Amino acid sequence: MTNWIVTGASGSLASACIEVLLAKGKVVHGFSRRMVEDERISFKQVTEYNGIKFDTENCEGLLIAQGHFLYEQIEFMSISEVSELVDANFLSQIHVVHSFLQQVNKNNRIDIIILGSTSAYEAGRGTVVYGAAKAGMLAFVKALNKEYIDTDVRFWFISTGTLANEMGAKVPNQDPNSLLDPKLVAKRIIEAVTTESNLWEPEITIRRRHIKLVNRVRFRNFHPKLGKMNLSSQIRLVLKLSNGRLTTIITDLILFLIRNLHLKLLRYQSNLK
Repeated sequence: MTNWIVTGASGSLASACIEVLLAKGKVVHGFSRRMVEDERISFKQVTEYNGIKFDTENCEGLLIAQGHFLYEQIEFMSISEVSELVDANFLSQIHVVHSFLQQVNKNNRIDIIILGSTSAYEAGRGTVVYGAAKAGMLAFVKALNKEYIDTDVRFWFISTGTLANEMGAKVPNQDPNSLLDPKLVAKRIIEAVTTESNLWEPEITIRRRHIKLVNRVRFRNFHPKLGKMNLSSQIRLVLKLSNGRLTTIITDLILFLIRNLHLKLLRYQSNLK
């Protein structure tokens, strides 16, 4: 029986991939910062992803699935939030690949799969740091494939759109019915990477066929006119754009007022410096 190593094994997509691997008769060794209680796999909880000792005997593949998501405009992120995004989505993957390549027999056929995101290609508002980390990981995979072209080690970067999981729930204004099912995505990934043929796809992108948004106003990012209005005028515009729906009005007003207070506090702190 062949072995697979999965880091970030506690995530929903990783868990779904493990299910498919087990169904194919693979032996799975999992690593994660969060505990995984599954007697079918060999699991070890870790605090960091650098310097992990892997069991590489009969190893067929390494699936790197750890990550962290935060939807936030960069100027409002704390230093620790920026560092956490870069570590979870970039540095930790490099550490895992580094340790694994030092331990594995590179004369064998090995597939190393890094789970990425479509943000690697098209990050935008709220995903600047996250997207930069994913784009860096894409460049990392491309370079690795050139560096190890003379071996039978191959690297894959698999990007997915927004999933119906904990991360996907953090993306605002998304219709939950349009999010990708992690189980279907996992099946597609494992089917691709476990083929015994000469087929290899260094970049795979799995997107939503249709992206559906919730039809409501979000005031986390202000309407362009708001900055030029006094508070009473701003509130009237909020009411107008909310189309008179009571729950929407209350929610948007709360978000707006909190945001307005936050900006005033930032200005006040700036004046104290």
